[in-house]
Amino acid sequence: MEDVAHFSVLASLEQGEVDSVRSALSEIPADFKVVDAKGSVPLDEILIVGTSTVSALTVAIGSLRRMFQRGIVIDALGDGEIIIRSDGSVPRGVMVIRSEDGQLEVRNAEGATQSLLAALGRGRDAPAADSAPTGKIPTSAVEAEAAPAELAPAETEPGV
Repeated sequence: MEDVAHFSVLASLEQGEVDSVRSALSEIPADFKVVDAKGSVPLDEILIVGTSTVSALTVAIGSLRRMFQRGIVIDALGDGEIIIRSDGSVPRGVMVIRSEDGQLEVRNAEGATQSLLAALGRGRDAPAADSAPTGKIPTSAVEAEAAPAELAPAETEPGV
């Protein structure tokens, strides 16, 4: 049986992300619900929690990466709990993944699934043939433009 992941998604009301999160999670086998977290999250964010298989969750994260207007930060710091949120300091289409051991990776679509599985403590022994290079997080549009093509946000991704 595949590993189950417990996840939390912080979705911005201001950025219109709640419907995107519901849509992405509805496309995978996942149990999730919106939680009343007033006082625990910023006023413009909604907390959505749930469980899913790790591989299905990577599919949903890939969908969110394409739907969100900002980049995504994924904290997979242990205990099977994954926190997913959009971040205005990360360029659109880019994911910053913090793994259980504290390592940071910057990814676009290429290699994202393998990186997510590795960050969650799965797939560490799997080949990384689809891996993209890690690098400094671009913090401005100028830096994003100057970033290597591997780190630049992808406009369209067939089959991701």
